[in-house]
Amino acid sequence: MSKPLTNDYLVEAENGFIGMQSRTNPLELESGYLQYSQNMRLDRNTAAVRKGLKRMTPNDIAGSAIYASNTFLSLDGTEYIILASADRLHVYNIQTQSIDDSILYPTGRTIAATDNCDLVQANNVLYILRGSGGDFKTADNITFSSSLSAGTSTATVTINGHGYATGNEVIISGVTSTPENAYNGSFVITVTDINTFQYTVNSIPSVPTVQPNSIYCQKGKSPLVWDGSNAITVTPQGSSSLGAANMPCSDFGMYSSNRLIYKLQRDKIAASDYLSNDTWDLQFSQFTINLGANDYIVGFQDWQQDQFLIFQRNSIYYAYIDPNGYTSGAPPGGNTTIQTLTSEFGCSARRSIVQAGEFIFFLSDNGVYLLNPSLDLKLLGNTTPLSNNISDIMSRINVDYVSNAVGKIFNNRYYLAVPIDGSTRNNAVLIYSMLNKQWESIDTYPSGMYIDNFVVALYTTSSTSYTGAAKRLYAISQEKGIFLTEENNYDEFEFTTGTPTLPFTLPFTMTSNFTQYAIAGQIITRRYFYNNYSAKHFSSAEMDILCNQNDSLKVTAITKNPDNSKQIFNFASSTDQDYTKRFRIASRGFGLDIKIESLSGRPTIRGLRITSTVPGRNLISET
Repeated sequence: MSKPLTNDYLVEAENGFIGMQSRTNPLELESGYLQYSQNMRLDRNTAAVRKGLKRMTPNDIAGSAIYASNTFLSLDGTEYIILASADRLHVYNIQTQSIDDSILYPTGRTIAATDNCDLVQANNVLYILRGSGGDFKTADNITFSSSLSAGTSTATVTINGHGYATGNEVIISGVTSTPENAYNGSFVITVTDINTFQYTVNSIPSVPTVQPNSIYCQKGKSPLVWDGSNAITVTPQGSSSLGAANMPCSDFGMYSSNRLIYKLQRDKIAASDYLSNDTWDLQFSQFTINLGANDYIVGFQDWQQDQFLIFQRNSIYYAYIDPNGYTSGAPPGGNTTIQTLTSEFGCSARRSIVQAGEFIFFLSDNGVYLLNPSLDLKLLGNTTPLSNNISDIMSRINVDYVSNAVGKIFNNRYYLAVPIDGSTRNNAVLIYSMLNKQWESIDTYPSGMYIDNFVVALYTTSSTSYTGAAKRLYAISQEKGIFLTEENNYDEFEFTTGTPTLPFTLPFTMTSNFTQYAIAGQIITRRYFYNNYSAKHFSSAEMDILCNQNDSLKVTAITKNPDNSKQIFNFASSTDQDYTKRFRIASRGFGLDIKIESLSGRPTIRGLRITSTVPGRNLISET
């Protein structure tokens, strides 16, 4: 009597998860690699839904958008998060988790949505940069009239076709009077006609002395300065001497080796005097980068041995300013140099540039690059982008708004917020694990949530001390304020008024709270085909998971050739528990992808095992 031969069982398994390679053919992926990972963290080779946002500012910030943000460390060691809006600074106290103060800018000084704004701390003060200045114009004449009762003088400046508007900020220099420089400085003007404008001087100085071609006007928003306690003031202005000029207007800058480094124009930078932030030698300490090239300066990054990097859109440069030079108008030291690092690629987003130990990450037009130091500390760049394995996701970035991208290193990860799928603001975050050396996830958030900046600052639950404080990553939204990342089991976003759910027990307290959004965690495995191109019957699966109470997930089987998709497992945990779950697949196809989605909470997937058979002929023997 004959007996059918049993089919051979084939088994493939994931004993852990290492990273995401969405660009790679899923047939080529090795065990542990995922086709796709959304809102997940692959710590210790397990796939867990990320922790969610905790909203730290209960209301929109004074009805005003946030144009720049940074941390500020006061003289007493207290750390704050500073938010710059249109007409004031908001000072967020990390201990009390509230805005301690809102400090107005000087009258008439504002930040507009079109201004390039940056916050730079140097020598215990905070500089508020509000954009580059315009071209210098030579005034034809200046006259004045005084009001003895008000103790002011009104200066009238004549420039044929000046092109200014009432409310513009203008820097005046070159006027001689007593007291000295009374008419020089930064002023908010009133336009009287197309050739004249006026500004007010809060004194009654002598008649201004006018020399031919000696009075200069520049339209520009002068940097503001805050010392951490008193009012915000305008930085000293009015001196245009090449050897001892005042602080220039700028889009962005950094503090490096006891000097401020500012971008002046598309291809020019300037450095302040050593330990003298208000003195700038625009003759000896101004540098033109790659003159004549179709390129422009994007950002700076501090480096080792007093060097810093200058990133242009298509190239990168080393810069070193000799500490013995540019001191009180002294000429440059002999070791001051600017050298080319590479002209193969540059940077497309200033705030994507971050340093992690000996490495520097940044976003270019070709993807994310990583600079590595050689033995002599010279940086080397690989021609293959670090983001090569997720280049399909990188291609979704809106190139017209890529300059908005912002990166930060935290907890051995590179967080890169980018605008994708046509968004003009950063609506997704790409996560690179420095431990796994792989891309880990693309994080998404509730609709309307945009990450305009990242800052790393302390977080503590104590309102009186830094007991138990630890560095944490905060996300800044232009409208919604400050969010603590990696904190909740859900995302807090919209501000709502609590509504009781019936039935309820009295007494009932109406409270204000935030809408809680479930985090849409998802992974898609590599394609299981057992290195065999025959049709298969995918029979069953086993999954090792860790769930907290009320965590839930679902599993979908996606077969290829024939193409089909069906839900094969749904599970909700009633308690905190480890589980090994077995469930049927019962699908046929050449290959199989498994998609696992979280429905609530933060379930963790530790491993997965797929069993299938390859149908064969039933052999019959006759006796």
